[in-house]
Amino acid sequence: MHYEVQDSRTWKTQYQIIMAIGECGCQAALPTLEALTQHIFEAPIVYLALGDAIVRLQRDGAFTHLITDAMHAENNMLLAGAMRAVAMLHLRLDCTIVASIINYATQGLTNDRAAILFFYREEVHLWLAAGAARWDCPTVPAFLQWCLHSDRQDVQRAARASLQKTYLKWRPL
Repeated sequence: MHYEVQDSRTWKTQYQIIMAIGECGCQAALPTLEALTQHIFEAPIVYLALGDAIVRLQRDGAFTHLITDAMHAENNMLLAGAMRAVAMLHLRLDCTIVASIINYATQGLTNDRAAILFFYREEVHLWLAAGAARWDCPTVPAFLQWCLHSDRQDVQRAARASLQKTYLKWRPL
């Protein structure tokens, strides 16, 4: 993996390796994956894989630090990856963290990378809406209603399903 990280041309391989590590449940790789969240990748999709894999390796809820760190860094793809795993695994989140994510997802960006990462905010909307089916939090219904007005049909579809308390089947690989 070290060699792959050094070569930005191998982003597809990086993505697949990271996803495989998460899917296989390789706990020994967790510190490496967490360290890689601080690395600057040219291909933002690698952050999506990192967020997804880390949540899969920390299903017990210890991954909430990843969510708050991603929001603080305004790394939308890392956050989207974490939320994708939450949605696909049907994990429940504490209402406080849900409210924080919704607030973050519906607000503007402020840091230097804002222009680059703004496009990826809708990935957060998608996976947040997809995971919200059984979250009994006061901020969720309004967020899902808000998502129904998205320009993206997949966001609208995820919001409709969650409003009906159902999960959709996703195939991200």
